[in-house]
Amino acid sequence: MNPAFEKIAEDIENDTPEGIETLLDSRRVVFETHPPKPVPILKLDGKRISTAGNLTAISAQAKHGKSAAVGAMLAAIFGEPEAGGDFLGFEAEPANGKAVVHFDTEQSKYDAWQLVSRVLKRAGISRTPLNFRAYAVLDLTAETKLRALRTELARAAKECGGIHSIFIDGVADLAMSVNDEAEAIALVEELVILAVQYACPIICVIHENPAHPGFAGKTRGHLGSQIERKAESNLRVKKDGDEVSVIFSDGKQRGPAIPEATGPRFRYCEKEGMHISCEAAGIAKAEAAREAMREEVSEIFNTPEAIAGLSWTNVHKRIEAIHGIKRTGAEKRFDKLKAAGLIKKNPAGLWIR
Repeated sequence: MNPAFEKIAEDIENDTPEGIETLLDSRRVVFETHPPKPVPILKLDGKRISTAGNLTAISAQAKHGKSAAVGAMLAAIFGEPEAGGDFLGFEAEPANGKAVVHFDTEQSKYDAWQLVSRVLKRAGISRTPLNFRAYAVLDLTAETKLRALRTELARAAKECGGIHSIFIDGVADLAMSVNDEAEAIALVEELVILAVQYACPIICVIHENPAHPGFAGKTRGHLGSQIERKAESNLRVKKDGDEVSVIFSDGKQRGPAIPEATGPRFRYCEKEGMHISCEAAGIAKAEAAREAMREEVSEIFNTPEAIAGLSWTNVHKRIEAIHGIKRTGAEKRFDKLKAAGLIKKNPAGLWIR
């Protein structure tokens, strides 16, 4: 626990003017005092999404892949990137013995066990690390869940020498009603305090309201809105018609945005028994088109007379013959190959690949 935070909390509890002054002094911002730059605890697509003392929100509609994303984040903490693990675009600072606390409020103990099993498989390890503290708390009341979280954080910090990160998979279950504004504000306020107190990020997973296929929905109730306002990063997971999920941020965050068009993508693989990374459809299509052009160039220059290069006229004749097209069509294909940098002129003025 942050010692300075403990002292401030004690002073405020005593309700003294000195306590409030200490509180303000610790938060005064002056140009001459440069606070330490936050160290990214978690990254996505090479961009910072989680730092100590902040909330990160992950939202999605049911069965769109948010549990897979959370599992990949956890695996990135315990896995070795150089070992070639597939973390679905996530990177993480190693825990170095500090506790990684995961509260699953939505699934049965068996389903929560399956998630932990996939985390270990993805991380390439065979035993649960002692500092990976995962709990299935589906059957507890909202009030008891929150009390259990506070108790576990105090215990884990003591036993593991600190907290690396906290994952609340189903943060809405810590509230009696996601639509009670006062309760939502109080809960998010407490989560922020815990993140600062234990100098770690808290990753809050929350459902979205139903939306039309292909569209992201709004996070649930006042609670979802309040988490979005306070989070340093707001990530969304959305599945398309081809069962491919994409992780992205829509600009509601302090760090760099991760556009939906280029966000990491993944889909479930029966053979692997878990989700694996895949290319964006547009990127895959573009690469396939480029590969087809490479094959076309190979065929154009697959003739003895092309050893030293081909004249403009002969290149076009080859294209016409290969595709059975006229000069106008050949010119268009020639221009495409030239623009893609797959053919060029040599010093003698002939075309080569």
